[in-house]
Formats: sequence, structure tokens, C-alpha cells
Amino acid sequence: MRPATWPEALTAAARAMQGKKVAGLIGDLAPVEAAFSLRTLVEGLGGNVECRTDGAKLPAGNRSGYAGTARIEDIDNAAMIQLIGTNPRDEAPVLNARIRKAWIKGAQIGLVGEAVDLTYDYAHIGTDRAALEKLSSQEISDETRGKPTVVIVGQGAIREADGEAVLAHAMKLAENSNSKLLILHTAASRVGAMDVNAVTEGGLPAAIDGAEVIFNLGADEVEIAAGPLVIYQGSHGDRGAHRADIILPAACYTEENGLFVNTEGRPQLAMRANFAPGEAKENWAILRALSADLGQTLPWDSLAQLRRALVAAVPHLARIDEVPQNEWQPLPPADLGRAGFVNPVKDFYLTNPIARSSPLMGELSRMAAARQAPAIAAE
Repeated sequence: MRPATWPEALTAAARAMQGKKVAGLIGDLAPVEAAFSLRTLVEGLGGNVECRTDGAKLPAGNRSGYAGTARIEDIDNAAMIQLIGTNPRDEAPVLNARIRKAWIKGAQIGLVGEAVDLTYDYAHIGTDRAALEKLSSQEISDETRGKPTVVIVGQGAIREADGEAVLAHAMKLAENSNSKLLILHTAASRVGAMDVNAVTEGGLPAAIDGAEVIFNLGADEVEIAAGPLVIYQGSHGDRGAHRADIILPAACYTEENGLFVNTEGRPQLAMRANFAPGEAKENWAILRALSADLGQTLPWDSLAQLRRALVAAVPHLARIDEVPQNEWQPLPPADLGRAGFVNPVKDFYLTNPIARSSPLMGELSRMAAARQAPAIAAE
């Protein structure tokens, strides 16, 4: 790798992409505007785009299946909360505190998945798919009938090959118990990218199958095998940058204005707190400049114009800080595997490229590992 000017880097990227089969990958921290821009650009070149880089079997076009029907505030007054394949203490600590508050008020908590310390008592129903299958087939008890209940599904539950079947059973459970469904996301960009349909049928394997060039928009949680040329656009020089042939330095989420959609499906605006260092540029602006070099100029010259195009394509994204009501579309029943549920967060302090670049987070990670290490007996 060597330093290059922006014109040189963009020209090199455009030349690499022209006439080639291109795949676009959307990372966990990309704003909706960038996901929409990349999808428009890559699909205009005849390529595929995918945001479910962790393999999550989230159903495209079915918002009740990837954003659910519950609001976070529904947890506060729930009489029963059923957790499936998740450890919210690690995956969403603030949401976990709300579950604890509900428990203090008398809510019953159930868990299908790994037994972990959640800071409150719960009924551990089982660790595998068989436990979920049995639970989803049960009739609602008289004790909970008519009371507000919430089913919360974690990403670890739906990443395996039978992820769609797991989600179908979770939706069946929600339907049988008259519960609201919350899909707990670990990627800040995921719901917004799903909203703009940045997906490929068949998921990540289908998206990159036969790709000669992969445009990596900050996807640092996926390993890209040798072969394709990789163009990386991101902020913190993480795993994606190490695999890249061309690096386009971009602003991180605190350094640009951007739209994100949270885990309950609420569009939210992230406002720039400071400017990007050096010559790093805003994500949407890099993609707009690259599109001109490709001869596929994206039809907007400003963030305001881009947002107008975005809202025209996905109208509910204009409803900032509101939670749209999603049409209930249960998935058809399917056969479950027999594996146990595995929680996705392995190191709480190093869950994204910004955290992994922090010396403090690295030290906290080492201290946590030391606490968990088996004690050595003194001689």
C-alpha cells in the first residue's frame, strides 16, 4: 500500500470496477444514506449488495420479521418477556436494564439459549432448538392470557443455516401468546439497510459468488477470501482495510450527518460532532464521486438531494423518531436443526472497529479475560 491522492484512488477504483462482476458489502456502522448509495451504484453496474454479512436469516421485504412489532417501551410494562438466543446484557446493556426494571416490577422472564448472568432471575427453558419448538407449540397459560408480553429474538438465534426456521418459530410463539416481537440487532446499520433492500436472495454467499471486485463499505466483521480485488471504504483501518487493495478513508458516524434506524425500527438522525481527520470524506460523497468516474453518476449532488431520493423510495424514513406500525407477516413453518443457541458477542469490549482501535477497550478486554482465567494454586 502507498499513499495516493483522491483523484488517483477514485480513478483506480473505477478502473477496477468497470466491466467486472461487483459485489457490495455493507458494514455494521454505515448510515442509511451510504447503504442506499452503494446499492444504487452497484446494482446499476449489474452487481449484488448484501448487508447481512453475519449470515443472519432476516427476511427481505418483511419488516415484521426483521424489525418486529414491539417498541422498546413495551418492555417497561410487560408481564412476561421471553428471550430467544440472546444475552441482552452483552448485546444491548441499556435495553437489558429496562428488562431488569420490568423484572423488579414483577415481570416474568424466560430464556431459551445459553445460561448467562443477566442481572435478574429468569426461567431457563432450554439451550437448543428443541426447547424453542416445544415452547412455540404450547398453549398460552391462563396466568399470562391477556397480559402484555414481549418476545425478544437475538441475532445469534438466526445466524445458522436454520435461522429462518428459528425466526418462524419465534413468530409462531409471539402469535400464540398474543405477544409483540422485538428483533434485537447488534449492527447499527442493519435495519436501515434492510429498509432500503440492500440484500441479495441467498444472502452473503450468493452476493459474492463469482465476484471479481468486492466493494467493502466498512464491513469489518467478515473475512474475505483471496481472489477478488477489494475496495475498502471505512474509518478505522480494521480487518476490512487489512484485506483491501484500495482504501478510501471515510468519516465515522460521529463525523458526518447520517440516518440510522434502531432495533425497533425507529428512524433517527445522527448529527456530526466533529470533522473527519486528514482527507477523509463523508461516505455518501465518496460514493457520489466514484459514480462519476464510473460513468454511472448518482442523481444527487448534496445530502439533501440524496435524502429526498431516499424518502421517495422508502417513505417511512422521513418519519424521524417515529416507529412505523409493521404489517404482521408470519413466516411459514419450517424444520429446525438440533444445535444449541450460541450468543454472538464473544468479547464485550471489542465488538466493532471503533472499540478495537481504543487502547482503553483493549485494556478492559485483557482485564476481563484475566478475571475469567482459572486460578493458579499457590505452592
